Amino acid sequence: MLRSIGLLVLITLITGVLLTPFACEIILFFTETLPWPFSRIFDRVLILGVLIALYVLRKDFTFSDFKSKEKNKIKKYFFYGLILSIFSSLIFLPYLFYTKVIIVNTFSFSYFCKRALKILMTATVVSLIEESFFRGVLFEKLRTKMTVFTASLVVSLVFAVVHFIAPNKIFTYISFSPLSGFHYVFSIFNGLFNPDFLIPFLGLFLLGMTLCYAKIKTNSLSICMGLHFGWIIIQRSVNLFCHVSENFKPDLAVINRIFLLSQPISLIAISLVLIIFVLPVKKNVIRV
Repeated sequence: MLRSIGLLVLITLITGVLLTPFACEIILFFTETLPWPFSRIFDRVLILGVLIALYVLRKDFTFSDFKSKEKNKIKKYFFYGLILSIFSSLIFLPYLFYTKVIIVNTFSFSYFCKRALKILMTATVVSLIEESFFRGVLFEKLRTKMTVFTASLVVSLVFAVVHFIAPNKIFTYISFSPLSGFHYVFSIFNGLFNPDFLIPFLGLFLLGMTLCYAKIKTNSLSICMGLHFGWIIIQRSVNLFCHVSENFKPDLAVINRIFLLSQPISLIAISLVLIIFVLPVKKNVIRV
């Protein structure tokens, strides 16, 4: 299974770096200039690569975690996770508003409705895809090869690193070159080891550990989706309906995208949720 996951990543990346320049040329055949940045075209080609890889490796990805006995509890665990994520946010958000680190914007009702719908759609898609892969596939397979704690560490590290591989929106496609995709991939890894990433990286790592232990304790992927769904809604809402004070605004756009996790107080809130799932449970709740 680990070999299949490696092949999935490899096929996806190869598809992206090789086909994106051709996709740009096809678009330029119909338009004088690219209507979208290279990064957005690359992302869409990556999705195509994922679909191709999943089709080629379809026998290896069965998502056995979705068992019939769990289906009756999906809603219960999802809302349990959602409530926990909102509760954890209420621990630190009032402090950030009180200290004027975050300031609420003025906006119209129509703007709120449009953005709220976008936030819900994004949270649904991202939580479903990321939890299905990180906790539903990768974590479950690693658990069969190593201890639960080690598997959680590995998955959480990968989870944190992936979130710092942000699209390079200023990358410019000048002319056709088969190497354009490779140049773009190298550019998005620049600054990955910037010291300013330490606190948000730790926040994402703790987030990953919390989601892994939520899966362990409840034996349900839906609680992970509920937690992830709620945290995305909080973060996106802050990004769209508030702004960060100039005194606290980070220089790096990737940190601004996950600004709440760059605040030390958020680490306390996430740690409290992690403790809930690490505490001992009754034997009839789960078997590890």
